[in-house]
Amino acid sequence: AYTRCTVISPDNRYLLVNDLGLDRITTFHFDPKLAVLTPVDAPFYQAVPGSGPRNLTFHPNSHWAYSANEMGNTIDALAWDSRRGTLTRLQNISALPPGFTGYDETATVRVDATGRFLYASNRGADTIAVFLINAVHGTLQQIQQISCGGKTPRYFSIDPSNRWLLVANQDSANIVVFARNSGTGLLASASGQYQIDFPMFLIFA
Repeated sequence: AYTRCTVISPDNRYLLVNDLGLDRITTFHFDPKLAVLTPVDAPFYQAVPGSGPRNLTFHPNSHWAYSANEMGNTIDALAWDSRRGTLTRLQNISALPPGFTGYDETATVRVDATGRFLYASNRGADTIAVFLINAVHGTLQQIQQISCGGKTPRYFSIDPSNRWLLVANQDSANIVVFARNSGTGLLASASGQYQIDFPMFLIFA
């Protein structure tokens, strides 16, 4: 087992655990008052063998979830059943630039506040991938790959205004700011950067 991420479901009833080593996303019932975890009837989602589920995010509609696979360099689009606490694969799609054949580890995945666009970071290709989310099916279509403005984009975050995307580039020691086009979801060239040693995580307070 190699736990990479834990996420609370939108209804605050389940804890989901991305396990890279077992290629699973395990689900537990979550008691927020007692902080007690108990198994569910169908305890885990089995990812594609060797894909390595790393990071998970929910869609604002609470019906879909998206998992970034570190080893497979893919994104799993998943249907979420909040009654049973189960995930079902809708799609497995590459996070990489078309034609890229070098070493890479996909890291972080996030959906914007409107639920129309998904973003993923690629460590190795050193890009941010942008996807259009199908409003009916929850599946993804890649629409952009843009340089992360540094090396090894371990994490990124979309600010509360939904106008900016900030990338923490671990090995180039910088945080790079990109403007988002709210209509198209596309990222503009980097508009600023800040030097900081080994940035690994970003959160807005």
